[in-house]
Amino acid sequence: MIRYLKINYLSIPLNGKASIVSDEAGPETVINFTEMIPNAKFALIPGSGHTTLNDNGLAVLAAIQQFLKTIEKK
Repeated sequence: MIRYLKINYLSIPLNGKASIVSDEAGPETVINFTEMIPNAKFALIPGSGHTTLNDNGLAVLAAIQQFLKTIEKK
């Protein structure tokens, strides 16, 4: 039986661009996951792989800031 968790918090799944080739959790998988979470936004982080924060922390910060701006308007 497949069980789904109800996610009750803000969500911004991140994925590194290098993950397209080398990681089973590539953008397509993460985008599908994102679509299951209400109000979630997907962000593809350039110059990063599986460890997006370590690989390109400034782009992660920019993606989070952009996400927060969108929810502040609601």
